[in-house]
Amino acid sequence: MEITTEQVITEKPNLSPEIARRLEARFGSNIFSFTDLVNFSSYDQEVGFYSGRNAEIKLFGAGDKPLVYSEIDGYSAFKEKIKELHKDNPDAYKTPVEIHSPYYAIGVAREMEALFELGNIEPIVYEIGAGRATLAKDMLDYWKKYNPELYKKVKYRILDASSKLVSTQKERLGDHDGRVEWIEADARNIPFADKSVEGILVNTELLDNLPTACIKRTKQTLGKQVSLDDFVEVGYQLKDGQLIETEMPLSDTVKAYVVENPDLLLLQSNTIAPTINIEVGKKGYIGVGVRNFYKEIARVFKRGYVISFDYCSLPTEDKGSYMEMSVHRGDKELGLLENISQADIYFSVDCWAANHMAKSYGFENVQFSLPEGQLFRRVFESEGKEAEHEYRQLLFKNDKYGPPPLVAYFSNTFALVHSIGLGSYPENLYDKLREITHHHQKQQEDLTLGRSA
Repeated sequence: MEITTEQVITEKPNLSPEIARRLEARFGSNIFSFTDLVNFSSYDQEVGFYSGRNAEIKLFGAGDKPLVYSEIDGYSAFKEKIKELHKDNPDAYKTPVEIHSPYYAIGVAREMEALFELGNIEPIVYEIGAGRATLAKDMLDYWKKYNPELYKKVKYRILDASSKLVSTQKERLGDHDGRVEWIEADARNIPFADKSVEGILVNTELLDNLPTACIKRTKQTLGKQVSLDDFVEVGYQLKDGQLIETEMPLSDTVKAYVVENPDLLLLQSNTIAPTINIEVGKKGYIGVGVRNFYKEIARVFKRGYVISFDYCSLPTEDKGSYMEMSVHRGDKELGLLENISQADIYFSVDCWAANHMAKSYGFENVQFSLPEGQLFRRVFESEGKEAEHEYRQLLFKNDKYGPPPLVAYFSNTFALVHSIGLGSYPENLYDKLREITHHHQKQQEDLTLGRSA
């Protein structure tokens, strides 16, 4: 299907001269995809929002001291507290890892302890895109204090393509010299040989930043049934300093995603019955980068686990299995084409599709927590006085039963844990988590009371 540049859909305001120059150097007068435009906006080495020369990624946290939940009177007061802490830094990103430091990382650390032991794997952690290294720092601090044997063995490897962030990470992880190493890489190109990796790979809010395609339905030829010919991919062309939206044939990557993902479209002989109900003339976003991520991880992993935390968008009957886009700086929602290289762009992940794609490449589903907070409920709950003491510390003021903020905060997120190369599903994971949780809670009580741990 040939689509010419005459089929213009939309024109947007002029770009800044610098961004127009970079777009022209990158693409010339050629048509390029929505995926290419988002990647350019985020990762161009000169003007990209994350990796450009003047990029300044501001990450918001609660400060050097953790929030004392027991002094906060309920969830509404908690949100006001976050807003108050955030007022002097309105463009910063309020990530759960930062806001709930160190509790978020403690939950992940306990999960990893159980997985290391049950999987009998080397204690090596890989984190892709570590931000300010808050997760790494909090986990290593925790292990250093409460599990020194594991701490002496653990290797923490950060994969990051941002030299600015790596500099910040090295400064914050100075107390863990010898435990951490850095590898210049990103999720699109993992520099390891086939089946060479053993350990646990963790990623937080990574999947929603991976390449995403925008498709549009242009016709309805078979009633309720639909073929790939009913769709085009949204593209752009630079002309006189403007981005002109147009259409282009579906790429092979998009076609492969559609065919492999039954949550999106279900194959029925030579036609396709949609669970994605895009009306004619409407657009949808599909996570081609999520597919490629799990494919790449499956290529390099020999034995171990992948833990993914992210925001999710569930398939529904009216809109099917496509994702939602957000363009923002801080709390401000913005338009895409008016803010090229000036805003964070992310897409809520179809968690069901992510789970399916991981399994299609050889991963086993170990945990699927929706919302994500249910995972944290399991790693903090246990039995005994020590557990009750810790659990109460995680509750809001006058809230005797919960759920803790660490659970309530994650109402629209998911946690996926997959294994590969381990041969069997660790059915006793929850028992092991409870055992580890109880052990650490007892240690914490002993240290508090001055007893030897």
